[in-house]
Order: sequence, then C-alpha cells, then structure tokens
Amino acid sequence: PYQKQQTKMASFFFLVVSKTTRRAFVLAAVAVCVMTPLVARRRKPEEVVTLTAQRALSLDLDRLRFDEAMAKRGRATVISHEQAPLVRSAATGLRQVDALGTRVSVGCAVVVREGNATIEVRSGRERRSSFDLRALGKTDLEDAGLAPFLCRLRTTLRRGTGTYTGGTHTTDVAFATSVSDGSYLWKYWRWMLNKLCVSTNVLGAPYYLFVGAPVRGLMRRSERCPATREENLAHTTKAMTLFLAVKLRLARRVIFLDADIWYSLPQVVLSQQQPGWWIHWLKAAEDAKVALPAPCYKQFFGASVVAVDQSDWTLGFLQEWYDLRCGPKDQPSLWHLVFRSAGREDAAKDVLDKYHDTRCLNATTGELTKNDCTCDNNCGYYASWKAANDAFLDLWNNEEPSRTRGGVVETSEIFQVNEALFTPGGSVAYLPNARTSDLNLLCGPKAPLRHVKWLRKSERDLPADLCGRVPDDLPFKGPRDADFSS
Repeated sequence: PYQKQQTKMASFFFLVVSKTTRRAFVLAAVAVCVMTPLVARRRKPEEVVTLTAQRALSLDLDRLRFDEAMAKRGRATVISHEQAPLVRSAATGLRQVDALGTRVSVGCAVVVREGNATIEVRSGRERRSSFDLRALGKTDLEDAGLAPFLCRLRTTLRRGTGTYTGGTHTTDVAFATSVSDGSYLWKYWRWMLNKLCVSTNVLGAPYYLFVGAPVRGLMRRSERCPATREENLAHTTKAMTLFLAVKLRLARRVIFLDADIWYSLPQVVLSQQQPGWWIHWLKAAEDAKVALPAPCYKQFFGASVVAVDQSDWTLGFLQEWYDLRCGPKDQPSLWHLVFRSAGREDAAKDVLDKYHDTRCLNATTGELTKNDCTCDNNCGYYASWKAANDAFLDLWNNEEPSRTRGGVVETSEIFQVNEALFTPGGSVAYLPNARTSDLNLLCGPKAPLRHVKWLRKSERDLPADLCGRVPDDLPFKGPRDADFSS
C-alpha cells in the first residue's frame, strides 16, 4: 500500500511541476538509487535487528495461517464423520467409511492362520473369507468386494511365548502398513510377519493393514499436478491409511511403517530391558503433530516411518498430503508441507515446482517420472531433493539456533542429527539418526529398525517361537546372498 501511494504522488507531481523542476527531481532520484545500496551496507545494528524481526513476524504469520487452515479442514472432517453413518455391505458384511472420496471397508480383522501362508478376512463370526497368499492375484481381494480395506492384522499364535514378553504398550499407540494388492502383500510377507510378531508378541500394540490402490492408473485432472494419469504405485495410500486411523481414532498416536521396514529382533529384545522404547521416542517428539526419524542417507527425511497424533490439525495435514499426490514419489509433497508448517512458503513452493516440472512428463502415458527429465538435473525429483536439503539445512542451522542448539552436522554420507529438532511452532519433530543416540531408529547395527537396503542376510530369519514356522517358498526381497555391513 505504501508503494502504491508513492506511485500516485509521483504521477501527480510530474503533472503540475515545470520541466526544469522535473529534471532536477530525476537527477535527485538517480542519486538516491545509487546511494541506497551504499547506505544499506552500513545499517546500524538496531536496523538489522528490526529487519530480522520483520522477517520473523512474516514467517510466523505464514505459519499461523497454515496451522489455522489445517485445523479448520480437519475439524470439518470430524463433523462430517460424526454426521455420516457407517454403511454395511450386504455382500461382505464389512462396514464402509468415506476416506478422501473413496469407500474403504473398516472394522474387520485379517487373521494369519497356522502355516503363515493363509489369511482369513473376518467381518463377524459368520463372515469369513480365506485366501492362500501364494495364489492371490492383484485384483482378487477387490473382486471379492473386500478391498480397499483397513483391518487389524492378527495372528493365531499366543502372545508372550518363549523368551519374549509383551505388554509394554497400550492403545495409546498403534502401527499401520499399506500395500497395493494381494500379490504385493506376498512379496513383502516376510517383512509383514516380522512387524506383526514384534507388534503383537513384544510390544503388545495393535497392528493395522491397509490393502488397496483405489486411484491407481485412473485419469486425473489437478491444478497441483501436471500428470494426466494417477500413478501406478500405491504410495498414496500411506496418507489415506494414516488419515483413516486418525479419523477412526484407533489410537492416540499412529506410527506408519513401510512394507520394507524390518524390526532387528536382537536389538528389539535387548531393548526390553528398558521397556517402552517406542514410547520413549514419541515422548522426545513432545507435542509435535508429526514425527519423522532422520534416515541413513543424505536426505533430511523420507516417509518410511511417519508418526502422527490425534488432532484436527493432523487430519487436515494428511488430507493435504493426499491431495498433493503426484508422480512416483510422496516425499516432495511431504517436504513441501513441512516447510509450510514452518512458515517457509518460498522454500515450499520451490521444492514442489522442481518436482512438478513438465519436462519430467512421459509424453506417451501422461505420468510424471522420476528420472526421465530433459533438464540436465535442474528439475525433477532429485532437483527437488537437493533444494529441500539446502532449505532444511538453512532452517535448522541458521534460523533456529536457539531451538536446535547446534542444528545438523553435515557429513559426506548423512545429515547427522544428535538430538530432537522441531520446526518453528513445534508442529513437526525431526528425531536423531546419530548412532550414539537412544532415539536413533534406523541407522547402525544397534538400531531397532532396518530398511531393506541395510538389512543383513543373517537378520532376515524369523524365530519360530515368536512368529511360527515360515513357509518354505516365502520370498526374500533384495539379493538373497547380500550381507550389508552398515
């Protein structure tokens, strides 16, 4: 408004004064333009402080606007859910609920039968459908009218067998994983049994499974995504799974684990000497709505482990994440939203713009690609990755030193985080990957979790007393003879 006022005054001035006066004024204006940068370089300390305070106020206002929008959207979802009754399918007996425009079956259980190769989908005592996982095709669960569904995954094995004793958790915490279809479930079944065994027999916490890819391959028109077709991968169901878990209030905190996340059983069992290590990790996240662990590669965070709380803000955040689905990756949209939650709108826009660059579109299929870009690494997923890294490093090391007490240490391999960090406002927590930290989830031989990339061959076995006998033809994911040392 000030600039507009000055423009109007200048226009009026040029209309009423003489030519000589106007010439003198122009010369004076040129002098001011030349001298201003010189004067700016000599700003007094108090002026610099004032400019810093103005920027901080602007960032805080952006952050508060984002927080208000997320909470408002989430609250609208809660009200809509309370007013909309659940619909029960006459064919399957499963209750169905709206999840981001998709009808999803809920209130069911998937029971793993003895032998660990057969599952039974239960919607009541009289409603049971059995499937041999080895013969399960991509569309069999959909054809049976069951998928997409979010059901509790259970086992017929008794809890607390052998040397394992559970019960360190309550319904304050629940775990969840999503897969696209039955054949993908069998592909990662060794990993799923591992997480089921630990959740049930060690942690005593409920474990939920989402199966389905309701928008896969469909045509799409979105102002936010340049692709004309939905991605074939099912990573978008991660946001849908977490959204449903929060909407249905399955637990106070829900932790999503990717299908290829593995519990390192020796470390998990040893950790029981100090019960409740997941609770310890969540406690370190304080009142954050979203908590993310630092990974073991040079990226600030991925989305293989995502913890969320039960709040209106979280519901709005997860809806926004789902709406931003685009292309083969879900990380850029998550980076974008974390920046927005910190009030860094410019960085948020830059990260998403690089990923959404139309030079990465497949001209034949209309899909956004990860690698097929015609821009010499200046656009696409990896350009977005680099931009996010730079912006996060600036955020935590330069703009929030009092909160982070040292920020992040960049090494040749990772961004090492030694203690819990928080975005301004505290909505998102970023937890350590330093091997010496008791909050480290993923990195090094003593961490309780492994990503498939860092899983030793010797750790891929499942103890029979905890998990039951493993099917002989159960596949490995990754090279069968691999033995990672880090």
